[in-house]
Amino acid sequence: MTARSDWHEYQLGDLITFSNGINADKSAYGRGVPFINVLEVITNEWLRAKDIPGRVTLPNKVFARYRVRRGDILFNRTSETQDEVGLASVYLDDSPVAFGGFVLRGIPTTTLLDIDYSKYVLRASDVRQQIVARGQGGIRANIGQRDLRSVTIRVPDKPEQRAIAEIIDDVSALISGLKRQTAKKRAIRQGMMQRTFTVPADHDQRAALGTLVGLLSGGTPDRSNRAFWLGSIPWISATSLKGIEVATSAQLVTSGAVRAGSKVAPLNSTLVLVRGSALHSEIRASLVTALVCFNQDVKALVPAASIEPKFLTYSIHANASRLLRLVTSAGNTAGVLDTKALKNFEIWLPSLERQRAVVSIFDDVTAELDCLSTRLVKARAVKTGMMQQLLSGGVRLPVKASL
Repeated sequence: MTARSDWHEYQLGDLITFSNGINADKSAYGRGVPFINVLEVITNEWLRAKDIPGRVTLPNKVFARYRVRRGDILFNRTSETQDEVGLASVYLDDSPVAFGGFVLRGIPTTTLLDIDYSKYVLRASDVRQQIVARGQGGIRANIGQRDLRSVTIRVPDKPEQRAIAEIIDDVSALISGLKRQTAKKRAIRQGMMQRTFTVPADHDQRAALGTLVGLLSGGTPDRSNRAFWLGSIPWISATSLKGIEVATSAQLVTSGAVRAGSKVAPLNSTLVLVRGSALHSEIRASLVTALVCFNQDVKALVPAASIEPKFLTYSIHANASRLLRLVTSAGNTAGVLDTKALKNFEIWLPSLERQRAVVSIFDDVTAELDCLSTRLVKARAVKTGMMQQLLSGGVRLPVKASL
């Protein structure tokens, strides 16, 4: 449904001034002020300093130029997938932070857009359609300042903006609660895995990954060939590696695209992220349970007969803290898990019978996590439906008239 006639139409360039982020020297990263990068923008409608793991050291004059202030809006100008380019995240904190070269900062130049309303309207479906359509690129999708300036939004008066934001905030709070429950349950599982998968001193029950798996590399089909991206084969990237198992992706490609620029992951292999900004804070690994292909930032670990496929997956998750210590930095955004280091990495290797028993235990715990995840998916679907109605004017909220 379209917005009502009493709503106002603006281009983003009428409301916001844009600027590019900083590309500091490699030695500047790792300490200093919080540093907003692509992943934080993609995964958060709004940000506070505590949500930003990256750090960068900048001279005072340089920091002043790239400082992000409360109410500023960040957009990721590059993404692995077209659907995630140009996502917006509003900074809702007063702590000093900077923003990186793969991020655009939007500073509001008027008071026409309520700060809380902006958290949602810039992710509304009609706005996202415009932004995604402006994205371009072969291997990675990109968007620039000029593209964003021309995006059109329709908004009501400020009182109705606030009322809409408050309603959506309530659902966001429900989602946040479910996320906390899920995080708590995940932390319990992680603690159990760390104790269970401790590498013993006995060399007969430990082995290097390189002796247990074969490694395969993936790739990205040409994004300029639209036909490649109209298939049915899930294409796995960092954003798809969120659980213990993987079988689906928002990005689907054809068999021709796989032959031209990617690779099919063998069933029961474990896909591991080896390059990406997520590696600065977490290890992502998933067991392949259906036909999928994967990109160049992911390795497929194909297990030998001596290790149960899912035991391998759980082993990687259990040893996440050890693996994170092996991650190095590549430029200002990507972490790298070196293939040689991965091959030399030792894990606990009991008998196959014991491996199967361990997998059964952790499958039960994972099933509880999956139930919470299902509730979270449903809550997000409710929020999406509400946003579509409220942000388009399809449903209007009662608002007290301004005096």
